[in-house]
Amino acid sequence: MRHTIKQGVMIRIAIIFVVVIISGIVTVSGMNQIRRHSEATELATEINALVLTAEKAHYGWVENLCSAVAMGTEFTGSSDYQGCVLGKWLYGSERSKIENQEIVRLMEEMKPIHQAIHESAQQVLTLKETDQAAAIDFYLNNTKANVVNLVAILDQVAQITEKEVAANQAGLITSESTTKVISIFTVAVTLVVSILLVVYILKQVVKPLQVVTESSGNLSKGNLDFEIDIKSDNEIGMLAESLNSSAKSLKLYISDITKILSRMAAGDLSSTSSIQYIGDFVEIQKAIETIGTEMSQTMDQIHSSASQVDAGSTQVADGAQNLAQGATEQASEVDNLMNMIEQVSEQINSNAKSASITTREADGVGEKIDQCNEQMKKMAEAMGQISSCSGEIQHIIKTIEDIAFQTNILALNAAVEAARAGSAGKGFAVVADEVRNLAAKSAEAAKSTTELIEKTLHVVSNGSELTELTQESLHSVVEGAEIVTNQIKVISSASMEQEAAIGRIKDSITQISTVIQSNSATSEESAAASQELAGQAQVLKQLIGKFQLRKR
Repeated sequence: MRHTIKQGVMIRIAIIFVVVIISGIVTVSGMNQIRRHSEATELATEINALVLTAEKAHYGWVENLCSAVAMGTEFTGSSDYQGCVLGKWLYGSERSKIENQEIVRLMEEMKPIHQAIHESAQQVLTLKETDQAAAIDFYLNNTKANVVNLVAILDQVAQITEKEVAANQAGLITSESTTKVISIFTVAVTLVVSILLVVYILKQVVKPLQVVTESSGNLSKGNLDFEIDIKSDNEIGMLAESLNSSAKSLKLYISDITKILSRMAAGDLSSTSSIQYIGDFVEIQKAIETIGTEMSQTMDQIHSSASQVDAGSTQVADGAQNLAQGATEQASEVDNLMNMIEQVSEQINSNAKSASITTREADGVGEKIDQCNEQMKKMAEAMGQISSCSGEIQHIIKTIEDIAFQTNILALNAAVEAARAGSAGKGFAVVADEVRNLAAKSAEAAKSTTELIEKTLHVVSNGSELTELTQESLHSVVEGAEIVTNQIKVISSASMEQEAAIGRIKDSITQISTVIQSNSATSEESAAASQELAGQAQVLKQLIGKFQLRKR
């Protein structure tokens, strides 16, 4: 059975606690006894002093009464049996503190005697007024006898209190001695147990911990070649065994890890651990296994990649050679393209010049057509004015016709009147006929003029319509000329832009030619680099071949 340090320390501390508790209990009990003895002694001393005082007071009281009876002096004593010192003690609250039943019994015995003493004073004084001899006899046989009895009882109380004081003094001395002895014993036992506890701790804890600390220092320095020599079945012994086991396990793990890493350094990536790790070291074992597996897979992938790089570099070299040859052919084609573009550029320049000349001529034709259009507008306005004047002439002819009609009517009326006048009116009839003839001619002339004006208006209307049609045709011609002019300008502008674009194309082709030449040189360099890369891939495959990889 293992005995732990905690159990040993707790047992010794428990012994100290038990001793201290027992000492405390005994000390408290002794102190209580001392207190009780002190209180009892104090109470007995007070009662003894009170008894002596009461005896003295009642002796004086009785002498005062005797002097008053025998000599006729004034009695100054009190007849109140509860007002004196003894009466206050007998009837007061202090009585409850008295535990001695003998004293309590004597106090009950004193009460009637004490009361009779004080009450007899008034009787003696009353008898003195009538019969002094009877008063003296009552005093001697009653009052003084009662005082003697009271004093005797008080003496008994005094004796009892003196015995109590002596007994309490003896008990107080005994309690003090007992308390001192127990306290000394307790201190001695506590000191011995404490010394044993310190010795136990030094032997079972401190010295083994020093050994463990020294060995732990070796462990912290990385030195695992140690063994803690502690033969104990407590916690420190278990700690020593654990440290020894941990050192052996660490040494075994380090040896295994060193072996695996050395094999890996030698190129053997298939090496695995030969022991089973425990606890948190399992993660280290897993990490080493993972490292070996990952490195093996990585090397395998590098080998595959090197093979692919070897094959790819050969393809790249062949492609670069083909690219260099194609670049040379492209350079030749670019030169041909430059020549063709030079020809196209010359044609575009010629087209641009022709378009510029055509634009200027079209602008001149447009201006002339605009002048014709303005003249046709003026002629249309003149035809309109002619048509307006013809209308006014029609109005005038209409007026002439009306005048001829009225003249004709007037001539007719004149002929009628000339016929009525007979021969006297013949001359007037001739005039009327001439006027009628003149009116008829005027009407014919107006009719002819009207017909001529109507023909003129019809011709003017046809001229106006033709003028409008001509004006519309000229307007269409102007618009068409403007469209042609704008298109010629667009063609001219496009020709100029084509000329500029051809210039930029020439620059771009020049850059393309430069790039093709650069690509050709780069292709040759790439071919050389690919061949070098293929050589390096072969070297890499040879290096990876030195490693022994894990089988999947």
